[in-house]
Amino acid sequence: PQLVTIPNVNQGQLVVIVHADGQKEIVKKSILEDGRAKFLLEQNATVMVEDYSNPFIDVNSSTWYASAVDFAAGRGLFAGVSQNTFAPDLPLTRGMLTTVLFRLEGARPQMAQSRFPDVADGAWYAQGIIWAAENDIVGGYTDGRFGPNDKITREQLAVMLFRYAQLLNISTGGRDDLTGFADSASVSPWARDAVSWAVDSGIISGLPNGTLAPTDTATRAEAAVMLQNFVKNILK
Repeated sequence: PQLVTIPNVNQGQLVVIVHADGQKEIVKKSILEDGRAKFLLEQNATVMVEDYSNPFIDVNSSTWYASAVDFAAGRGLFAGVSQNTFAPDLPLTRGMLTTVLFRLEGARPQMAQSRFPDVADGAWYAQGIIWAAENDIVGGYTDGRFGPNDKITREQLAVMLFRYAQLLNISTGGRDDLTGFADSASVSPWARDAVSWAVDSGIISGLPNGTLAPTDTATRAEAAVMLQNFVKNILK
């Protein structure tokens, strides 16, 4: 794929590929930065930008996560919890995150069956979990369950993005020593590599009180920001 840059793009606009039959497809792995849109193009195509304005009454445009909500919702990665609400402070679940990454990748429907007893094949999150498990982005608990409705922690989210980056063959060699965070010792040993990489890559940052809070539940707003930062990172 070729990295393409389009100048003079306004905040909130989306990059769209127009196929030969007139069908439009939003480029999910695209980012808006400094008035320019950056994205990867697999082949020669007609590209345009379209305006997007989120419909969410609970996302004020001045909040720290507003552009990330535009990013995630505009690309169809996150849906609102209703037609006009996003619920930014609602916890993200493991099933939600695998579904978001499945959509970001544009993966095809999975023919395999779920390996987890608590993931029914017809469930809304099943396709994402099957894909993520097949590609070693996620694993189950020691008792064999996946826990699709379990709230995801900030360090679990970092681990899934770390493994997804490896699937994309993106360099994951950078590490932050985490000593700048008061609670760095509370990062779980199995997540330390991923969290160190995510901080070094600018995907995750500390909270205003100087902590990482690795075992705190990640909210939908936090996940949207981390996802936006992840895509910025892969398009450097």
